[in-house]
Amino acid sequence: MLNPDERLQVLEDLNRLRKRHPKLDMPEEMLRQFASPPQSPADCVFALTTQTLSADLKTKVTPCQFGGNPDCKSCGCIASMGLAAVAAHKLGGVVPVGAIFKASIAVGRVVAGRQLPTVKSKTQSHSGLHVLNSQIPEPPSDASSG
Repeated sequence: MLNPDERLQVLEDLNRLRKRHPKLDMPEEMLRQFASPPQSPADCVFALTTQTLSADLKTKVTPCQFGGNPDCKSCGCIASMGLAAVAAHKLGGVVPVGAIFKASIAVGRVVAGRQLPTVKSKTQSHSGLHVLNSQIPEPPSDASSG
């Protein structure tokens, strides 16, 4: 795992390299997300909007595609950071796409007959880079599997 200083150095290197090598398709908006990854799967747009199954195609892998107790603060998953960059984008410069994700998840849970989860506020920043500021619903606990 990279320590915070090493992580920032890698991000600076990637930012410099993406400008020099256009085939390195890594938008600045996505690099910003790597600077401050989600603190938990409940804060991760990718974990909230995907469902992962094991090789038997029956067993759910939770709470995210890494399963178990992921170290989200050290996340380097490009899919997670890519969706976080989309969620941080503001439509018309006003409405964060993350708010639409959030509303969609809440509506889906209501339609599925689940109780609306509690909501907690998350703001992340690192080195002056403002990252997705939204209220992310807690996923419902599901005692059953299958």
